[in-house]
Amino acid sequence: MSEIVSFYVHDLSRGLATNFLKQNGVDLQGLYHTSIAVFNKEYFFGQGVKSAEAGKTEYGSENLSEKIVLGRTKKTEEEFTQFLNGLSASKYPVGSHDAFENNCNHFCNDLTQYLLNGKKIPDRIGKYTDKIKGSPFEPVFRSMFKQYVL
Repeated sequence: MSEIVSFYVHDLSRGLATNFLKQNGVDLQGLYHTSIAVFNKEYFFGQGVKSAEAGKTEYGSENLSEKIVLGRTKKTEEEFTQFLNGLSASKYPVGSHDAFENNCNHFCNDLTQYLLNGKKIPDRIGKYTDKIKGSPFEPVFRSMFKQYVL
């Protein structure tokens, strides 16, 4: 038996970041927070690793801009839980979030690679912070992420 693995993309700015950045020459589609849904739960990273019933996280369904089915996993929920616990302790403990270096996209990519044998999340979302890093907008986005990350 296999389980569907979905990638949820929430635009925390509700389109405001897109308009602001485009006016200033940066092509970015949103201020994204991402998560992975599998085994009827949604897993995400902010101030530590968290989970909630799929579609019912603190980020709200009204901010969900995309739901992408990435594939099906043959991993069991027990195997996944063991992997997640190790990852939570080693790479994603509370206090380790960084808007550009250790964020929800990195977390989702790690989960996806484990669940789907090396597959990655789409680059257009997974690497969107690269468009801001080093730009004059980096300090603004760091501040915004601190405000939104739970």
